[in-house]
Amino acid sequence: MFLQKWLKTNVILVVACLLPQYNWGQDKYVELELIELSQMNNAQKNRFDLSGIARKDSCLYVVADKGWNNYIYEIGLQGNSWKVINTIRLGLTEPIDLEGLDYCNGSFYLINEYNNKVYTLDAKDHMKSVFIHYEGKGINPETWKKNTGLEAIAVNCEDAVLYLAKEREPRFLLEVDMRYGTITNQFTIPEVESNDFSDMKCENGFLYMLERNGSCISKIDVRSRTVVEKVSYKYTNNMPAGKLYEPTKYGMAEALLLTGDEIWIGIDNNGLKASKGAEDRFGLKGNQPSILRFKRPAGF
Repeated sequence: MFLQKWLKTNVILVVACLLPQYNWGQDKYVELELIELSQMNNAQKNRFDLSGIARKDSCLYVVADKGWNNYIYEIGLQGNSWKVINTIRLGLTEPIDLEGLDYCNGSFYLINEYNNKVYTLDAKDHMKSVFIHYEGKGINPETWKKNTGLEAIAVNCEDAVLYLAKEREPRFLLEVDMRYGTITNQFTIPEVESNDFSDMKCENGFLYMLERNGSCISKIDVRSRTVVEKVSYKYTNNMPAGKLYEPTKYGMAEALLLTGDEIWIGIDNNGLKASKGAEDRFGLKGNQPSILRFKRPAGF
């Protein structure tokens, strides 16, 4: 018994000496540095479940995923909270579950997970549905389980390419030629940290995927369709005392925005209240969603 313990201990020491470059306990990815965490100050009577964010010029716009949120909301920071300062009525008559928002060349692009349709809203507030030729790839969204459909949308304006992300079971990405609605590629990435996608943005030939259940963002080269880098926000999202909002066992990040030097993540808290840990650490209170601003690592 003594010999076994001695061998086990010394083998571990030898391995550690042979691998001096390994940092025992080191995190797998760079952890994002939090700049600010601010809550929404929603004066509306109904619950507001933040699900998408986009920038138009210098203004910020969001969508929410409940049936009564038939709007794009312009928001502004007043004091230390975000407030709705203007609304753009969409006028959609079918049931809605708006889960993604992007902006390109004068038009907003939205995804409705309820029926897996894509819409555009132009500068004159003309709303139209975008035809996607799913049949060409043998895809039938009507066979997808409820709440596992299209969760995110991103636009590559320069190349007229639209990207759509199916949330889970299974998750995958669709690359669409915006001129013809033709699906040119269908692919995914390994489910290493997470089994779902919750939002994305496209920039300079890369897709940035928000993987909420893994508390990370994956940077994907759209040419090779491979992950080239990941960053994490788990130490902001998860604390020893619990998540930002409780009780939940799932991730809640559903909105992603990139600026030149920052990464923004919007939290859909599903009406849950801020946890005691979040109240003590960040001053979160009540059941309003929040937006987290992080420093963007160089080169990401």
